[in-house]
Amino acid sequence: MDVIVLIATFWKETDPAGNVNEQTQFLKDLGLAGGALFLFVVVSELGTDLGLTIIGPLFDGG
Repeated sequence: MDVIVLIATFWKETDPAGNVNEQTQFLKDLGLAGGALFLFVVVSELGTDLGLTIIGPLFDGG
């Protein structure tokens, strides 16, 4: 998440419209990173208890 703060520097933007655009992109990136972190924690904690497995003809060897 530190990368998001380093890349998105909306506080340095002098144009008001540019500031809004940069802040919007920053908040979207932050939300996506938070969602990915949440999914990582849920999958690592629950593991196979989630029942999210891919089986069947997709991985048939023959």
